[in-house]
Amino acid sequence: TMMRMRFDKCVLHSLVGDDVYGRLVTERVRQTPVVLSAPSVGGQGVCICLSGSDDRAFVSYRGTVERLCERDLDKSILISEKTG
Repeated sequence: TMMRMRFDKCVLHSLVGDDVYGRLVTERVRQTPVVLSAPSVGGQGVCICLSGSDDRAFVSYRGTVERLCERDLDKSILISEKTG
């Protein structure tokens, strides 16, 4: 079963921005045991919450997430038996 499977590593397949926010994401992920498989392109997506006393609103920029597609995935890592 899936619960009994053991993996040597966990890989995050994504794109990260080639900007200050993308570098922050990359730095934080590298502080964990997660392997980042992510080319740096474009701008990192961000979301800002504007909160008032009675309501709130969110302003979002999708950035690299909007353009992530199959060609951005490292398929050799994705199908490896040792990654989860």
